[in-house]
Amino acid sequence: MAELELREGRKRRRRPDVGEHEVPARWGERDRLCVDLVDALEKAEAEAEVRVVAIVQNAIPANWTAGFRWLESRARSRWLRVERQELTGRDGGPVAVEDPVAKIMADSDKVAKRLFETYGRPPWIAASAEDNSD
Repeated sequence: MAELELREGRKRRRRPDVGEHEVPARWGERDRLCVDLVDALEKAEAEAEVRVVAIVQNAIPANWTAGFRWLESRARSRWLRVERQELTGRDGGPVAVEDPVAKIMADSDKVAKRLFETYGRPPWIAASAEDNSD
C-alpha cells in the first residue's frame, strides 16, 4: 500500500498505517467510538488525497502549470518560487519606525496645552501640583 501511494505521488506520512490507532483495553466504548471516528476521517482524507493527486497528474500533459504546482507542493526546497524583497532606510540603514502611540500622546499633550492656554482649564479637570505651587 505505501509503495503504491508513493508511486501515485502521495507524500510519506509519519505514521505509515492511516486509520489504525490502537485502543488501550481500559478505554470505554465512548473512547473507542472517538478513535474509530478519527480513523474514519483520516482514511477518508487519505483516499481523497489519492484521488486529487491522480486528477492533477492526469492534467499535467495538457496543462504544464498543473505539473509545476504539483512539484512546488511536493518538493518545496527545489521547486517553490521564492521572491524576496529587502527594505532599507536612508543610505541603506535600518528602516526608521515611529511609535504611533507615543506620537499620538505627544500630539494630544500639545493640543491640550493649547486649549488650556486659549480657553483656560475646565473646572472638571483638577489642577496639577505644579499649578498650585504659587
